[in-house]
Amino acid sequence: MLRKIEGTYVESPLDDELVLLNTATGQFNALKTTGLAIWTLIDGTRDLDAIKDEVAQRFDVDRDQCGHDVEAFVDSLQKAGFVALA
Repeated sequence: MLRKIEGTYVESPLDDELVLLNTATGQFNALKTTGLAIWTLIDGTRDLDAIKDEVAQRFDVDRDQCGHDVEAFVDSLQKAGFVALA
């Protein structure tokens, strides 16, 4: 399962995006559209494959390409300290 690392970040909506700030490092990410959808799907109940499937279906895109893009995005969130594999 993929989960958000609670207590290490703050999030704030800004117009049509969501800004995440890692409180320990000061690193931030601004999430829009697909990134925001992925962030919302990271709820501790889905694994990476389920998130890939949902994103591919929601945005009507090729599952293989979508899967690669989702993996890259989740990897960047992990490196920034926002998410972890449970």
